Amino acid sequence: MLKKLLFLTLFSFSGYAFAEDKIAEKTNPLEGTWEWVNVKNGCSETYIFAHDGSSHIVSGTEVSDAKYWLSEKPTEKGFYKVTLKIEKDLGGTDCSDDVSDSTGQEYINFLAFHPSGNLYVVCEKETTDSCIGPLKRIQ
Repeated sequence: MLKKLLFLTLFSFSGYAFAEDKIAEKTNPLEGTWEWVNVKNGCSETYIFAHDGSSHIVSGTEVSDAKYWLSEKPTEKGFYKVTLKIEKDLGGTDCSDDVSDSTGQEYINFLAFHPSGNLYVVCEKETTDSCIGPLKRIQ
């Protein structure tokens, strides 16, 4: 799911700083509910990241349950490393019109949070050259 999200669009990352002020106040800055809307087709994705490492993902009509692991602190380059493993793809068509079963897939990405802690981008590497987003905190 997250891999599909990476290839949908590139994001200009110029407005993001790697400040740790408000983000460092939280032990898990990813915890909460996040939304991203694909500007190409208006399809939305919702990610719910729970404190216990579980995740619930809705992409278009596709629904998945996953586990995630987030680094405790950002790397020297300011990115949090996240590993997401799809435990069960419950079916449906995702925002990239894919209907394949992602059960068992594991994705490793790097997240950069806006200093407010309410936006982040997902990057393939510890660089802003290939990122998508922003995902916006809705809860």
